[in-house]
Amino acid sequence: MNNEEFRKSVKRTARRNFRRLTNEEMAMGNASSGLSGEAGELLDHIKKFLYHDVPLDMPKVKKELGDCRYYLTWLETILGFTAEEVQELNARKLQERYPEGFVPGGGNRASD
Repeated sequence: MNNEEFRKSVKRTARRNFRRLTNEEMAMGNASSGLSGEAGELLDHIKKFLYHDVPLDMPKVKKELGDCRYYLTWLETILGFTAEEVQELNARKLQERYPEGFVPGGGNRASD
């Protein structure tokens, strides 16, 4: 497939008409995008440490973790969740998935 064929394929399936978003929906998009961006920045610091022999800059890592927490808390608030609810749900999911704790090499997953 050449570039022009691919471009036509994209145009055929890309959504062009969007409904008007509410302020809450705009905030949800902003918070989700912010969380994704900050997680990417955090990952970049870790990547440089692991694969590029760059010392781990703990103050920058801490800052990025704080930024992730900010956007996560904002998104939880928009959606009407508490951090405690989200943490409890995650802990139960992991207990079901890894009832004996995580074992490298598999055999861990009971369910998703």
